[in-house]
Amino acid sequence: MSSNSDKRAKDDIQELHNIELSHQWDPNLPQEKLDEINEAVKTGDHEKAAELDKSFVQDSQYESVRAAVRNTDGGEPANTVRAWILGMLFTTIGSGLNMFLSMRSPAISFPSIVVQLLVYPLGCLWARYMPTRTFNTFGVQWTLNTGPFNIKEHTVVTIMAKRSTRTQSKAPAAMIWPGQFANTALFYALHDKSRSDPSETDGWTISRYRYFMYVMGGAFVWYWVPGVIWQGLSVFAFVTWLKPNNVVLNQLFGGFSGLSLIPITFDWTYVSAYLLDPLLSPVHAIMNTFIGLVVFVLITTIGIAYTGSFYSKYLPINTSSTYDNTQHSYNVSKILGAGFTFDEEAYKAYSPMFLAPTFALNYGLSFAALTAVIVHIILFHRKEIWHRFRAAQNQEPDIHLVMMKKYREVPDWWYAALFLASVALGLAGILAYDSQLPWWGFFVSIIVGAVFVVCGAMPLYFDGIL
Repeated sequence: MSSNSDKRAKDDIQELHNIELSHQWDPNLPQEKLDEINEAVKTGDHEKAAELDKSFVQDSQYESVRAAVRNTDGGEPANTVRAWILGMLFTTIGSGLNMFLSMRSPAISFPSIVVQLLVYPLGCLWARYMPTRTFNTFGVQWTLNTGPFNIKEHTVVTIMAKRSTRTQSKAPAAMIWPGQFANTALFYALHDKSRSDPSETDGWTISRYRYFMYVMGGAFVWYWVPGVIWQGLSVFAFVTWLKPNNVVLNQLFGGFSGLSLIPITFDWTYVSAYLLDPLLSPVHAIMNTFIGLVVFVLITTIGIAYTGSFYSKYLPINTSSTYDNTQHSYNVSKILGAGFTFDEEAYKAYSPMFLAPTFALNYGLSFAALTAVIVHIILFHRKEIWHRFRAAQNQEPDIHLVMMKKYREVPDWWYAALFLASVALGLAGILAYDSQLPWWGFFVSIIVGAVFVVCGAMPLYFDGIL
C-alpha cells in the first residue's frame, strides 16, 4: 500500500512538473498560480501537487476561457451530411466575398462570425424541413437530417469556412486563442436559450440568446447613422472643423488624408477593419500595438513629411495612391512589356514611383515586421516551440483536452494527403497557365508559408493580435 502511495505521489509531482514546463512561457496564467506550482514541485508536496493537478483537469485556469468555453460535452453528432454541405457552401461563398470586399475602403472581410450567424437559421430550417430517412450506402448509414441543428455541427461549418488547425496548435492549454472567444460565446448564446442564473450574473436573468438579439438589433439600427445618415461619424475629425482650409491641421488631424492624431470613430467597421477584435486581446497586446503605432508610424511620418524627405513636400502625407514625377497618378502600363513583365528601359524613360510618407512606411514596416517576427520567435520562443513539438502527443492535463480524448484523432496521413493534393493542384495551375511563376518559386512560397505559420501564429495563440 505504501509503495502505491509513493508511486501516486511521484506521478502527481511529475505531472505537475510537466504543467510547470508547459506554462513557463505563459503570459496569461495568473502569477500566483505559477508560484504555487513552482513551490509544490520544488518542495515535493504531493498533496498540494495532487490538488493543483486536479484543478487543471476540472476547469480552465484562465478566467477569459472559463467565461467563453464551457467544461461540458453534450455528445452531439458533428460529422453529418448537413454540416459538410453547409460548410462547403459557405467556404465557397466566403472566399469569393472576401476577395470582392477587400477592394472596399476601408477594407472589410467576411469573417467567420458572419458565417456563424448566417448558417444558424439555415441549419434550423434544414432540421425542420429536410427528411429524416436513413440511407445505407456500401454499409454506411447516413441521413440528411440528424435532428435539431446542434452546436457541434455549427462549429464544424464555421471552422470549414475559416481554417483548419493541427493538434500542436490547439491542444496546449496555454495557447488560449483570445480571438476565438467571440465565436465560442456566440455558439452558446445561439444554442442555449435558458435563462441565466442570477447568482452567477449579478442579478441578470435574461438569456444569452435574448441579450444577443437585443444587441444585434441595436447594432443594426445604429450602423445606419455613421454608414448612411452622417458618414462624418465614421472618421470624426472634429479638429479640422476649426480651420477646414489649413493644410497642416488637416495633415495632422484629418481622417482620410491626414494622420488622425485624435482617432475618434463611431463606426465599428473602421475599428475591426484594422484591429480585428481588439476587445478580446489582452491589455498588454493592445498597448504594444499603440506604442508601435506612435513610435514607428506617427512620429516617423511627421519626421519624413516636415523635413521634405522622399519628396514628401510634393505629395499628400497619407494616401495609398502612387505618383509620377509630374504629380499625376502613376501609369503602370507605361513600364510593362510583353506578358505584363517589367520593362526597365521604359521605367527609366517614364518616371520613378513616388509614394506618400505613410504608404512608403507601410511597405517598409511590413517587410521589417516579417523579419522582426522571425527574430523575435528565435530569441524568445525557440525553446517553447521545441518543447511543444516534442510534447505534441503528450500534452499536460486540461479539461478540454480530456474531453477531446474520447474522440478519435484525425490521422496524420489525412493532412499529408491533403497537402500533396494541394501541391499537385497548385503546380498544375502555375504550369498550365502563363502565371510567370517558375516551379521552384512555387515551392519557395510553400516554405515561406510554413515558416510564418509558426512565427506568425505564436502571437495569436496568446494575445489574439499580430
